[in-house]
Amino acid sequence: MDGYKTIGITGAGGFIGKEFSNYLHQKNYKLVLFSEDEIIDDKSIKYIKKDLNQCSYEDFMGIDILFHLAGTSFNKDSLVKNFVLTDVTLKNAVKAHVKRFFLASSYAVYGNRKEPAKIKDELNPLDEYSLSKILAEYLLKKEILSNSLEGSILRICSVYGKEGKGLINILKNKIKNNEEIKIDGEFERQYLYVEDLCKIFGSILKEKKLEPIYNIQGERVNTKNIYSLLKEKDLKISFEKTQKTNYLCEGLGIKSDMDVKKFLFS
Repeated sequence: MDGYKTIGITGAGGFIGKEFSNYLHQKNYKLVLFSEDEIIDDKSIKYIKKDLNQCSYEDFMGIDILFHLAGTSFNKDSLVKNFVLTDVTLKNAVKAHVKRFFLASSYAVYGNRKEPAKIKDELNPLDEYSLSKILAEYLLKKEILSNSLEGSILRICSVYGKEGKGLINILKNKIKNNEEIKIDGEFERQYLYVEDLCKIFGSILKEKKLEPIYNIQGERVNTKNIYSLLKEKDLKISFEKTQKTNYLCEGLGIKSDMDVKKFLFS
């Protein structure tokens, strides 16, 4: 980490971005946050309050390491928000002489799995979102191979936490409000608490020699697990037995103090 003093984060106002920004702030890193809102009350933090598409390379000057977390987790507009936005951001980062670039991707790029995917396994995009992530990965690989910068692709499993919007957070809100819960298919996926993800990011950040790709795994949870947890609490629940996509990967993990069960009922 010698010589890497300033860290930039795109999408700093988002769910993961906000949590990671706070994590790094507590570690006393110098930060440049691409966010319309000032999420941390500290005058030493530089905020870039622009749409990334409107940024120039000058906005990235002085950044040593960039975590590109901006984008969408939905199919709608994913090619623009994930692929095109990564292209714009990478070009600015290279021109500004950013030393390291970390790209947030997804374990969805591996497609439907019976067993956790390893890094070298074949990619199998099943929708526009996963395709947009693969295309964004290609852009970073191209820059790394041309020696424009160092970098890594971070294929992240599903993440939950205080401000999350995914399945685990939806279930938590329904439990809190005592609403009927409908599980619309059978699946198995991996879930990771957002604070644990930040710790894993932090460990990668300190690596002297980067791997081109990191899989980031979480707790394996299937439909039957969820159904059993909810039935324990006598909640109203319905369940459809249609088969849905299983997303699984094998990679960096962490021993967590906050598993899915604890989060749902805390």
